[in-house]
Amino acid sequence: MPPLPGHLVWNTNALKNSGTLAVVTLTAPAISGVKLAGGNLVVNGSGGVNSWPFYLLVSTNLAAGRWTPVATNQFDASGDFTLTNTINPGSPAAFYKLQLF
Repeated sequence: MPPLPGHLVWNTNALKNSGTLAVVTLTAPAISGVKLAGGNLVVNGSGGVNSWPFYLLVSTNLAAGRWTPVATNQFDASGDFTLTNTINPGSPAAFYKLQLF
C-alpha cells in the first residue's frame, strides 16, 4: 500500500475478519486520568483509533531522551484505554508517555 500524507494511516485491523481496509486519521490520544491504586499506576485516556496498538513508555531522565516500553495495549472500540503499571517505591521519579505504532 502506498504511503499516505499527513496523519493519515492505513487501518488493517479488520482486514482478516471482514476484508475491510480503511484510512483513518491518527491523532494523539489524551491522557484523562492518572492515579495510584495499591502500588500500581493506573493511566486512563481517550481519543485513539479503535483497536490501534500503542506502548506506554517510561523515562527517568528527560534530558537523555531514552524511553523504555513498560506496557503495550490497544484502544477499545470507543478509542479509550486503561493501563496499569507496577510502581517500585525505591525507583527514581519517572515520566510516562504513549507511543502509537
